[in-house]
Amino acid sequence: MNELAEKCGGKECGLTSFAPHVTLLYNIRLEDTASSDGCRNGGGMKRDGAGDAATTQAYDLLRRCLREYERHVDSSEPIPMNATRYYYFPYPTIADGGRGFGCVISMLLIEKSSQLQALHDAATAVFPPDERHGEAGGSFQPHMALVYAPEQCGKELKRWTDNKDTMERDDQISLMKAQKLSIWCTEGSIDKWYRLASLELGSGAIFQET
Repeated sequence: MNELAEKCGGKECGLTSFAPHVTLLYNIRLEDTASSDGCRNGGGMKRDGAGDAATTQAYDLLRRCLREYERHVDSSEPIPMNATRYYYFPYPTIADGGRGFGCVISMLLIEKSSQLQALHDAATAVFPPDERHGEAGGSFQPHMALVYAPEQCGKELKRWTDNKDTMERDDQISLMKAQKLSIWCTEGSIDKWYRLASLELGSGAIFQET
């Protein structure tokens, strides 16, 4: 991730670090939020909003999601995050009804294990509808973005991604395990993204707010 950020212009081009993640839902909207616009993977919440209504609702949804997941899967088993290949994805602002990031992305496609599919199904059953799955009809394709780069980096980033996929296979990318289930607000630039709520997976943390 650091290599790609520097290759695509670094902080001068707005590339800042972000938490590695696999997105389960896109552009969900939570009730009683501070912003009517909502945000990707969360609602329009205030940063560090612990104790407010939005945060309380977010933790409640996470707990319900994990309970639903545990109805179908042994939650003590870690969720594997096995990468299958590198993939280049352009995401212009016109995508998703004008809500695209206006960038190009290099990502790892993640194997859709039965556990990861079950977690997605639980999230879809518990959370408000998102813009891509459920009634929207989109299929769940687990992936981990490595960089959100300016669109002018498209040719170079595509070349890097294609070469990476055909010439190199990192053993360590098949050793990842999912650790947390989180709700993030991703309105604005990457440096403004923040986590609203998070619970550990497989630790009995559905009854905690740590």
